[in-house]
Amino acid sequence: PKNPKNPPSFSSNVPIIHDLAVQKTANRTELPSSAGLNVDYNLTVTNNGASPAKNVNITEPIPAGLSYTGYSVSPAGAASCTYDDATSTLNCLAPSVSADPTHPVVVTVNTTSDGDLAAAGNPVSNTVSVSSPQDETDPNMDNNSSTWTLAGSPVADSYITKTMPPTINAGQSGTI
Repeated sequence: PKNPKNPPSFSSNVPIIHDLAVQKTANRTELPSSAGLNVDYNLTVTNNGASPAKNVNITEPIPAGLSYTGYSVSPAGAASCTYDDATSTLNCLAPSVSADPTHPVVVTVNTTSDGDLAAAGNPVSNTVSVSSPQDETDPNMDNNSSTWTLAGSPVADSYITKTMPPTINAGQSGTI
């Protein structure tokens, strides 16, 4: 017999499924050739999944040779960031990233070069990563990081011009 005081109950755990992705671009591809040149990284975080992603962490290490100078977020207020001097890392938290890839969260990270990185000729790479709490499911972890590399060989910014008299005969001297 059924007890009307205790109706049947039903519970279900529906998984939260999102597909976070991050794409990194920058205002330059070449190594800076002097101190104080800007290198601005754009970190575009999207969610290609069916559910909004909550408490999304964006981790951006600043590579050696560059100094962190600031950040901005679009749309305004979509994330808050703090810079950790000890680890040279910008850590951002986006409370929510909608399940609509046409509405990304964009963090612009501003840095300047500490010196002539082009003279050393060594590529400078860094990788941004994006993650959310463990209780959410991301079926494609391959798009949760993105790397940008500054490369190139040293470029000379000066040249030498030699001038001399138009004609020097045998036995004459000239000044160059």
